[in-house]
Amino acid sequence: MSTSSTNGHPGEPQAASNGCKANGRFAVGNPGGPGNPFARQVAGLRQALLNGVTADDLQCVARKLVELAKDGNVQAAKLLLSYTIGKPQPAPEPDRMDVDEWEGYRETAGMKTETAEMAAAGAPEHHLSHVRILRPLISSLNHEQLMNEVVNPKPAPVEKHDAFDEADFEKTMAEILNGATVWHPPSTNGKNTPRRSRPTDVDSDHPTPQPPTNGRMHVD
Repeated sequence: MSTSSTNGHPGEPQAASNGCKANGRFAVGNPGGPGNPFARQVAGLRQALLNGVTADDLQCVARKLVELAKDGNVQAAKLLLSYTIGKPQPAPEPDRMDVDEWEGYRETAGMKTETAEMAAAGAPEHHLSHVRILRPLISSLNHEQLMNEVVNPKPAPVEKHDAFDEADFEKTMAEILNGATVWHPPSTNGKNTPRRSRPTDVDSDHPTPQPPTNGRMHVD
């Protein structure tokens, strides 16, 4: 017997009211699971639990746990011993006794060369106290600087032209207007020679020399 879905296609299991199909799979439109709780929320709940427990409460729980362990409660005895003595450590291997001793010496051999550096570093509490004092101050200064930049933004810098560039540009334009040789990009056929932009400005007393018929250049 075939089932009909809500979208009208036969053969597909119909979605239940909980967002799942009859075969247990998610149906179309299922929002999915809630996911893992947020770390901040878990930390807040843990803090609330810690705030509700006092040292006297822990003392009462410890005394009750000791009484249960004395009465033969194995679970109470395991819990008590695990938080007092700790879990049993693995037994050392007899064949590795010398090796383990040697590795212990190796790990402490570097203390000789690091003694001066460690002594000059000082106690860690000294550096931590400085960090605890300076971090809030620096954070406050960074916050004030950021707020000042947001409230009073700096105007955009005005672009200034270099005086040398302007003089060089004017000089180049003057040379072009006065008939100086103008550079042109090379042509596609390879024939491109400098030419004057205003040939009428050439000095008439010194005409451009023309090639003679005998192949020798002569200027009057």
